Amino acid sequence: MPMAGGKAPKRKGDEFEREVCRVLGGERTFWQPGQAKKPDCISVPYLGTGECKRRRNSFSRLYNWLENVDFLAIRDDRKPMLVVMRAVDLKLILDEMDELKRRFLHDSLLSSQATTTADKTATEKEMPAEEVRSADMAAEGVEMR
Repeated sequence: MPMAGGKAPKRKGDEFEREVCRVLGGERTFWQPGQAKKPDCISVPYLGTGECKRRRNSFSRLYNWLENVDFLAIRDDRKPMLVVMRAVDLKLILDEMDELKRRFLHDSLLSSQATTTADKTATEKEMPAEEVRSADMAAEGVEMR
């Protein structure tokens, strides 16, 4: 069934998808021939895949409810709960998760380097210096002459 309004609604939706991806750090995904039919959607790290819906005035009540709070939990009877929040607040949460992940990986790397250094120091205490050097070179694949 053709879309009412020509190319304008398609362009409006495409622009909104690009905006969401830019703000949340996601990417647009498209259906590829030969694969199971799926809707065009976006993929955002930590959030997964999502649809982007933009309407002229359909979400006014949600905006009013969000005026003095950080998020909105909503649910129809016999339906699962939804959580609505401003994109800038969600972006702050995603950025904080990235920073925590970066710190964790950095601390893990430092911890593994410290463990390797401690193990090496214990080995060096047990072996004479020449044997330590030859063991290190053998571990690196270098032949001693």
